Amino acid sequence: MKHWKRLLDLIIMINLSICLVYAFYVGLVVFKVEGIGVILGNGAPEIPFETLVTRRLYCIEGYVVLGVFILYLAYRERIWKFNHAE
Repeated sequence: MKHWKRLLDLIIMINLSICLVYAFYVGLVVFKVEGIGVILGNGAPEIPFETLVTRRLYCIEGYVVLGVFILYLAYRERIWKFNHAE
């Protein structure tokens, strides 16, 4: 009974980690604009609107996943009621 809790906890943490890395990778590397780089700065008006919105949406997704991951790490002891004496 105890092992499935640990396995499910590990699966949730791996899934959230992969989602976080994927969202920021796609938002900052895949949709990188040539000649401007990862950080847009003053180059934001020069890129197409669709690319700008796509980058922002992927980064927002990354921040949402980061928030969920932080909340999960904060409450995982209460959720699963792990016994550290084992």
